[in-house]
Parts: sequence; structure tokens; C-alpha cells
Amino acid sequence: EGRGRKGEQGGVEQEVSVLFEGDVKRWVNDTLVSKQQYLRRTRLVEAEGEQYEYSWGDRAEAEVKKSTVLKFVCDLYGCRPRVFAEQFDIVKQEEGEEALETDDERSERASSRKRVDDLGY
Repeated sequence: EGRGRKGEQGGVEQEVSVLFEGDVKRWVNDTLVSKQQYLRRTRLVEAEGEQYEYSWGDRAEAEVKKSTVLKFVCDLYGCRPRVFAEQFDIVKQEEGEEALETDDERSERASSRKRVDDLGY
């Protein structure tokens, strides 16, 4: 496994690596893929060497809203969900665009609806 910046192994901070007994890759594959099925691991046959793609597993599909994960990532990066266009489109299709609204946007939509109702339309 390659070394990243000082104090990192394979791009993983040393403090994080210690939590998983030094082998994050094994923990992900044994725990999240095999045992808990939050992730699905697929070998990329066209790739040179052994390369894998990780995607949502059956359990994640059933238990985790993609909109929640996308909002979390956007909070980390300080951006809006539309920045991640592919993921935004998937969430919009599966959960509806309202799933990605902020509290302010949701309040504004509710206020607009109330104004229309008050006008008798």
C-alpha cells in the first residue's frame, strides 16, 4: 500500500488508520461489504491491475437516504447539491427535488403556498 502525505498511509490519516487496526481497506471489505452489506464491491475488468468500484449495497439502499448523504457532503464542502450534478439528478429522480431543499427554501415554498391559498386560488 502506498504512502500519502507525512503521517498518512494510502491517503488515510494515521489517527483514522489506528481505529481500524491499521487496515482500513480490510475493514471496509470485511465489514461494510461482506458483513453489513452497506457497500457493493465490483471488480473493474477493463482496468489495469486489480481495481474495484464501490457502490451502494442492498442495506444502504433500504436504510440510507441518498439526499441525506448528498446534503452532508455539501455541508462539508460548503456548496449546493447541484454542484454534484450526477448525484443531484439521481436524488431528484428517486426522492424528488424537495428532498434537497434547505430549511429556508422549504419555509419559502410553504409561505408561497399559503399566500396563494389566502388569495383563494
